[in-house]
Amino acid sequence: MFLNALDFAMVKKGQKSISGYLLEAIEMVGSNNVVQLITENSSNCEAASQEVAKAYPYIIWTPCLTHTLKMILKDIIRSLPWLEKTYMVAKGTIKYIIYHSHAAEIMQTFSKLDLLKLATVGSVSHYIILHLLLDVREDLMVAVLSDEWKAWSSLPNLDEKVKLSGESVKASVMSDNFWEAVQLSLLIIKPIYKMIKFTDQDGPIIGEVCERMDNMLGEIKDNLKGQDDIFMIVKQKVITWWSKTKFRLHCLAYALTPKYYDEDYLKMPAPGGIKRCSPDSDDDIFECATAAICEMHRNDEQADTVRVQFMSFIEKKGKFASPTAKRDARNPKINVLQWWKFHGGDTKELRDMAFKVLAQSISSSSVERPWSTYSFIHNLKQNRLNKNHADDVVYLHSNLRLLSRANPDYKYGSHRKWDVNPEYTLVDDSTSQWQDIHFLGPGEESALTKQGLHSHNSIQELLRIIEDNTTSNYQSNKQSQASSTHACRGRGGRGVTSGMLDLKGKTKKFL
Repeated sequence: MFLNALDFAMVKKGQKSISGYLLEAIEMVGSNNVVQLITENSSNCEAASQEVAKAYPYIIWTPCLTHTLKMILKDIIRSLPWLEKTYMVAKGTIKYIIYHSHAAEIMQTFSKLDLLKLATVGSVSHYIILHLLLDVREDLMVAVLSDEWKAWSSLPNLDEKVKLSGESVKASVMSDNFWEAVQLSLLIIKPIYKMIKFTDQDGPIIGEVCERMDNMLGEIKDNLKGQDDIFMIVKQKVITWWSKTKFRLHCLAYALTPKYYDEDYLKMPAPGGIKRCSPDSDDDIFECATAAICEMHRNDEQADTVRVQFMSFIEKKGKFASPTAKRDARNPKINVLQWWKFHGGDTKELRDMAFKVLAQSISSSSVERPWSTYSFIHNLKQNRLNKNHADDVVYLHSNLRLLSRANPDYKYGSHRKWDVNPEYTLVDDSTSQWQDIHFLGPGEESALTKQGLHSHNSIQELLRIIEDNTTSNYQSNKQSQASSTHACRGRGGRGVTSGMLDLKGKTKKFL
């Protein structure tokens, strides 16, 4: 849920100002309802979280996982000069075409190059830029060898974003070494990109983070067979970032996920030839998990009770040893919250903590989206809105967007991706469709189309939900709930969001 935003344009983004805002937000929702703070990895945010910890030591600070992965990727690229150069050439080639004075003519003549428009969307990922260029490789070669290219490349490009000349673009496109470097770069970047995409979604997924991080490294290792020196650099960067940041809550969620103790699952081969092991067999994971349990509870007696029940869960005692519990652990139709609802009744304290932990978010990306919404609502053509009016409109629109993501129409049907950033006027259906298709696995494209034919719900239904739930949901703070508060860097502001879950595991639908 998007609560509100504070304009930091005229405020120094230091430790005191950030911590003061976070403390105010915690008091607004109630400290008992807050499990964690999610911020970016900057030093001032970490220092602010330490100030909050002085007042509320049981609230855990967690770096935004999406931001951490992006920092890992940037660090890897800086550590591999050939990769950095390849990316800069690829980016420069795309900019040369997109911002060329005859861009429209180029794309009309070579229609597939129209896909390069996707590279102009905000802070587009390294993976998208390299994949886009590789996808239009043949058309680029035809373009630079055409008679028209001689005329286009001779024209001066007045856009300051363009760094390459027409001749250097042609030389890169016709170089086999360049395309080999692009393909090798994608072998490194794609698993990280997939992990970033995984973090930018809703649902009880925090328990999967540790396993997926191991799988990410395993996939890179498989991709870089015969390139051990490159893999060791990548591995060292990933481990360094993971070790220096605090992901205790992720380790606890991993240790509370029953499928990772299933014997059949542990026998399955893992990417990179790594042998799977249960969370309690990993000393680092187990130590972080138990530390998180102690940190979340205000007195030693409560922590001891939960730790004893935690060992019963690990050792599969009582109801945890039942055939149904073991079967449900590997049933993809039963998520981890439902599993604890079914089988956690004998360990009430552990079950209640599992509901809180496993429902937590792992990134602040959901909070960053409203900044583009605000700039769209309060732009030069609509600057007569006063601050309170603009904030109200952003509040309604942002939560409408969040609600829409739980509706089938968001992915399928006539209203698919209705909340694509309106500032990105260059993005059309073809480029959005390209991004979807290239990230789908085999056979999923037809499934997407098939489901789209059966989706008839209207966005107006979401407006009705807002009207029906606004009043009643403001009263939900009176009930026992668990929530997470996020702080992130936006366009001159800081945002706070709260996702709440009652101790019986039922999601609260509210605004």
